[in-house]
Amino acid sequence: MDFIMDLSGIYIYIGPFPVPHVINLVTVKLQLPSSLRVHNSFNISLLKPLILNEFSSTSPPPPPIQTIQGEEFEVEGILSNQTLRGPQCTKIPGNLKQIDAGAGEVYGLTNDNSIYHWVNDEWIQVPGKLIHVTVGPAGVWGVGIGNNVYKWQDNTWILVSGPLKQVDAGGNKFLSGANAQDLIYCLNQDQTLSRATDLNYINFEGWLKYYSCGPIGCWGVNSANNIFYRYGVTPTACQGNRWKQIEDSLVMVEVGTDGSVFGVNSAGDVYYREGISANNPIGSSWTKLDFCGTFRHVSYDAGDLWLLSQTGDIFKCNVNGSVVPVR
Repeated sequence: MDFIMDLSGIYIYIGPFPVPHVINLVTVKLQLPSSLRVHNSFNISLLKPLILNEFSSTSPPPPPIQTIQGEEFEVEGILSNQTLRGPQCTKIPGNLKQIDAGAGEVYGLTNDNSIYHWVNDEWIQVPGKLIHVTVGPAGVWGVGIGNNVYKWQDNTWILVSGPLKQVDAGGNKFLSGANAQDLIYCLNQDQTLSRATDLNYINFEGWLKYYSCGPIGCWGVNSANNIFYRYGVTPTACQGNRWKQIEDSLVMVEVGTDGSVFGVNSAGDVYYREGISANNPIGSSWTKLDFCGTFRHVSYDAGDLWLLSQTGDIFKCNVNGSVVPVR
């Protein structure tokens, strides 16, 4: 258990401390160090349980400094202000190789290419097999074995034209993606809303291994992990009009349906892009999120950051109001 202390009107949790005795339904006794000099019985409204997951540190605190008055702890250092403490995260049952969140929905793929939909806090299997899946304002789309493109329509997968290895439905009802040669394609809104299967893809200049779009532009990374932003993208001109290279490097980048941008670098660190707005769509800088772990995939929607660890473990982290760029 952690318990709360009032320090001049500022409430903080300290701990954890063992609970050796439950006095009654609302009161427990904690095992506290003598240096705290407080009574060890507490109402449970002042406590919260210690929840351990991949983001939790189980390392003990540093040894106290012995003083005449008692025990004190010395602060070793302060982290850079460019690193944020990890948001509140929950480990989700299951194991996935890819995940995508958008428009209030979450889909994921297992190592055997099975498809799952997160509904009412549980994974529901969807018929079929895919190697990549995406969900967003443009609907639910996927790539099958052989790089065939599928669209979820009338509760079934419809095979449509266009061989791609990766697709993204996060734009304003338009689709984007890359093929096996890293050539970049997109479908305008009239194509994604159509029930036709022979679709008119637009190819435009450049090569990317991963391409993701949102309401105010598209982001991508190439085979050298360089980052690029695409200007001028609209639902009726999904190809945009020019590229801007962005500093640093990432192995993947994802744009949320609110325009937030998150990415993962080659070391498995997670970053988000600060300062994004309609007037400044490329933002200002990358900020590292301080997680105790490394990751291979990230997706964001509606205040929730979904992460896949290097071994495929799934984490849902609430970042609403904490790290999401302000418009």
